Amino acid sequence: AISYGKLLTIEKLSVCGIRNIRSIDAEIAGKLNCSIKLIARAGRTPDGEIYASVAPEFVYETCPLSYVDDVFNGVLLNCNMLGDAMFYGRGAGKLPTASAVVADVIDCVKHMKARKYLDWAPAEDDYVVNYLDIKTRLFIRAKTDDYNADKKRIIDNFGDVRFLSDEGDEIAFVTGENIERELRSGLEKSGLKADAVIHIL
Repeated sequence: AISYGKLLTIEKLSVCGIRNIRSIDAEIAGKLNCSIKLIARAGRTPDGEIYASVAPEFVYETCPLSYVDDVFNGVLLNCNMLGDAMFYGRGAGKLPTASAVVADVIDCVKHMKARKYLDWAPAEDDYVVNYLDIKTRLFIRAKTDDYNADKKRIIDNFGDVRFLSDEGDEIAFVTGENIERELRSGLEKSGLKADAVIHIL
């Protein structure tokens, strides 16, 4: 709402938690020089629509967000002229939380008669684009009974992929960039039931 001037309700968001993340996913991420972070993401399409999601993502170590750990939070902005700008600090714990609350109360008291010019309008029904229509890359991990047969089906349905697992009872790979709807369709056509589907930042 602050960034784009229109309210974004939870119903408009794509939300996925960390419930299905396993240690093997973290190990594979490490081999790719990535870490797994829970990312809240928002952006604007060339048509002026916005997309927004909250989900775990593979974050390459070249991205500043990969080093945000423990009680720290990070906000990474991509600006027209400035490029990437990072805001970083403690976002959890009793003292940082108390500091933020007290600062807000003091700000309210000091400006009781001043108007804050910060507001946003309701969003139209078609203001937020479906996340499935945004280009992305996916890490996919699934059980397999026939590694070589499933590998061939994956290549047939996804084309350019990078396999991250050796032959066994699990198959893991990274897709090329495509509309997520197409990637999900490829997964369905492959006949695989994915245990993990993680976006790549």
